[in-house]
Amino acid sequence: MGRDRSGRSSPLHATAPGKVLLANQPEREVIRLSKVGFTPYTSHTIVRVDLLLEELARVRRRGFATAFGEFEPSVNAISVPVYDQRTSVVAALEVRASGIGSCPAACPSWWSAHVTRQR
Repeated sequence: MGRDRSGRSSPLHATAPGKVLLANQPEREVIRLSKVGFTPYTSHTIVRVDLLLEELARVRRRGFATAFGEFEPSVNAISVPVYDQRTSVVAALEVRASGIGSCPAACPSWWSAHVTRQR
């Protein structure tokens, strides 16, 4: 679990910043965390470790993570990693939008075209 700015717990597997942080952990750590089980917050939450590992591989390839209704049904989010001077991920920056329904299929490809990796 991570924490949002209000101190509320946020599940790593169901939020965009959580996926950014998990994508930068060794696979064995994600598998270890999966032993406890992943809570399905909505029908879009990834709860199978094999599917989460695939999603984390996409996050690493694209350089950003998305969560479309995975933690809260009407909240869509995109998150990017924040690096320190040694290129280690130390945090994640998130942009959220609520009440807009599901993100169009073009959202991830638009972000891929407009977000560049800065290391």
